[in-house]
Amino acid sequence: MSTTFEQIASENSPGNWPWWLIRGLALLAVAISSYLAWVSWQMGPVLGCDGGTFDCDEVLGSRWSSWLGLPVSLLGGLTYVAMLVLSWPASRRPGGWAWASMLSLSCLAVGSALWFIGVQAIALDSYCKFCLAVHSCGLTILITLATTTRQTGTDDDLQAMRNLLGVADGPMETSTVSNGAAPLPHRIALVSVTTILGLAVLIGGQEMFPPKTFVLEDIVESPSMDQATQSEEPDAQDSADLVVQEPEQELERDSVEDKVDDPIEDVVSAEDQEEDEIEEPLEAEADVPFTLDETSLEAGTSAESNGTDRFYVQFGGLANRIDIRNDPSLGSLEAEHVIVEYMDYTCPGCRKMHGFLRQVEGRYGDQLLVLVRHVPLSPKCNKNVPREHRSHKNACDYANLARSVWVLAPEEFPAFHDWLLKGEKVPSLRKAKDRAMSLAGIDVLTDRSIRERVKRRVVRNCEEHQRVGKTLPLMLTELGVLRGMPDTADIWFEFLESKLKLEPIEP
Repeated sequence: MSTTFEQIASENSPGNWPWWLIRGLALLAVAISSYLAWVSWQMGPVLGCDGGTFDCDEVLGSRWSSWLGLPVSLLGGLTYVAMLVLSWPASRRPGGWAWASMLSLSCLAVGSALWFIGVQAIALDSYCKFCLAVHSCGLTILITLATTTRQTGTDDDLQAMRNLLGVADGPMETSTVSNGAAPLPHRIALVSVTTILGLAVLIGGQEMFPPKTFVLEDIVESPSMDQATQSEEPDAQDSADLVVQEPEQELERDSVEDKVDDPIEDVVSAEDQEEDEIEEPLEAEADVPFTLDETSLEAGTSAESNGTDRFYVQFGGLANRIDIRNDPSLGSLEAEHVIVEYMDYTCPGCRKMHGFLRQVEGRYGDQLLVLVRHVPLSPKCNKNVPREHRSHKNACDYANLARSVWVLAPEEFPAFHDWLLKGEKVPSLRKAKDRAMSLAGIDVLTDRSIRERVKRRVVRNCEEHQRVGKTLPLMLTELGVLRGMPDTADIWFEFLESKLKLEPIEP
């Protein structure tokens, strides 16, 4: 019993503070790693990372964030859990096997940190500040462990030397050398082999078995899809409204533009005043059950098929046929193949995917049509997003602007769509409003009926996306759901040519 009290007193003595520092750092690293692992599994945004140099979403969404399908943050968390557990026996027997195992794990953690920091600097050009915090914990643990053990072993080595020379005052007391400690060569070998082997397995696994970032999956039909209507064709009254409304909107837009001297300031302030007026009825209307692929009727074209079905496409997993004229699109309506792209202008992966999509027209001509369906990553218009993230706070506004431009000036949509997706970050909302008005006229901000219909359609897109795939970027093809983003344009071209049988045109 006395020995137990002595051990407890020794562990809580002022001189034992380095071990409590090590345990505190290990516990902090476990907490951060657990959070990163949870975010990786949920595919959600990382709090406090808004892009730029410290873009945690970019790092955690890369191929380097996993190892054989497991988040590397989960592996890191388990490593620090082991270090936390080993810290107690290691503190009682510095230099023993528990200490050697703990030193091996800390060296492995630091070696892994160097690998991942190099990947972030060279391959990604972005950093995750939470990852850097974990790496800092590992480095501090290694330095503290090495320093503490060195100080502890000094007295033991001096006492052993004095006994060897026969000048000791008395018999050598029990020390770390005789109290279960491993011989120094064995300890060095254990640390070296564990570190080298662990890094080889980590780096080799990531290089030889990279995760699939661009996957074609079969569509799993949801039971709720059976409740949808079987056609996207509008009724006669809707078609009649289109024919009447189209010229009226054009005339009204032209007349208003002639009357407004400085439209930008007046329109932005007017829109802000009207926003509060229409917000309440829109939220109430969103509670009404809707139909998948319900015709939006904003494009200014009749949805009659004129005796043919060439404008209608049926995708597996969706109960409705899609009228390709009822969504913004990139490419020719005469294309043989159609892809539905679910995207958000504030989504980094969607912005990169757009670069690959825009290469289609130059390489394949009119063989492929891309329908754009906006799915903003903001709870303001997408109830499937659990919380607001600062980088997506204006996602709904960008989507509404883009679709409104298409409503009023369909021919200008590709230019506005490209402009919003140019560069690493989306332009400011003010610039986007000015740009939209310069392309489609003042009605893009002032016509309340258009704004209401556009908002309702965006809500329906979000519900449909939730049933089809839930992740972004995501594309719906005639073969199934295409998730993720290709690493290179060649992978994208290979899919189009091997799966959809597209053929590159002559230069």
